[in-house]
Amino acid sequence: MRESLSIAFDRFTENIPGTISITEQSLSEARNKINWEAFADLSGKVGHLAYTGDYETWNGYRLWAIDGTKMALPNTPSLRQQFGDEKGSPMARGSILYDVLNYNILDAQIEALAVDERTLAKRHVESLAKMMDGGKELIINDRGYPSEDMIGCYESNGIKYLMRVRRKFNVEVDAVTGNEGFVKIEKHTVRVIKVELNTGETEVLLTNLTENFDFKELYYYRWGVEKEYDVLKNALEIENFSGRTETAIKQDFYAHIIASNLLAASYWEAQEIVNAERNKNVENKYVYKVNVSQSAGILKSYIVMVILAETKHKREQLLAEMHERMARAVVPVRPNRLVPRKKNNRASKFKHNRKSNL
Repeated sequence: MRESLSIAFDRFTENIPGTISITEQSLSEARNKINWEAFADLSGKVGHLAYTGDYETWNGYRLWAIDGTKMALPNTPSLRQQFGDEKGSPMARGSILYDVLNYNILDAQIEALAVDERTLAKRHVESLAKMMDGGKELIINDRGYPSEDMIGCYESNGIKYLMRVRRKFNVEVDAVTGNEGFVKIEKHTVRVIKVELNTGETEVLLTNLTENFDFKELYYYRWGVEKEYDVLKNALEIENFSGRTETAIKQDFYAHIIASNLLAASYWEAQEIVNAERNKNVENKYVYKVNVSQSAGILKSYIVMVILAETKHKREQLLAEMHERMARAVVPVRPNRLVPRKKNNRASKFKHNRKSNL
């Protein structure tokens, strides 16, 4: 939302036949009667759709990353009481189980700030375990997740893991010499891998994988979930909430997860067009990919018409038109590009060099 609730509703209903008139207060009251759990359920169903057809894997594994984030909420006493606060500002804790190869969120959670990331991670693991169909699953975690309890959760559900650990996480882990070794953490035998980063720093990883992979490359895939939070927070503006109640916050959160997965599905359709029409030219200096931020704006302008299309033919026509527009919004892929980070002490939430396309 970029405008008031009443104007946003008017824009939303422009594509709906007939006249719909409702006050802002009545709209807010009506939406609070809709259970947010319906949005969460739909989010889960959309997340599972990506695995009913072809999808990308890594050495036969579906490659996942789990990560959490803090989300700023509208500053009201009720939200502060329900979700908790940080330095006086209401905050919620969000977490996603993200497919880093297919750009798909399988499971998402939003809770009070007091609920820790590992608790939400276990819910993600349980959700993945319910979906498992005999395929191989591998989850990557950063330094905030390793624990005996978390390792036990992965082992009991038959899921492979790769976790980075902090220094002094475990005496036996610290004692491992060389690039590899095995330790016992409670009742679990854990493989310790040490890799050297480009900075010269040594990264310590724990895993139950038995294969010999390039673990430095494998852990780097976790960066995909960081980029997904960039899409959610900047391209889709998940923190730009349209209501001030717990129900509205959770409705908005799961609606954005649905939007992200619809955007990912559309991205792949558009990228196929780019590959066929632009990237096949061997004289190109760069390979091109679809611009996600612009695609978010294009998706918004089409999605209501697509959902309300009266026939399958009309819906397919609109989708094809949308994908063609996304395929024209491309950016070059510049490999090994390093941009020095500039120190910036501005407190502004919105960046002047990143304009919203919503």
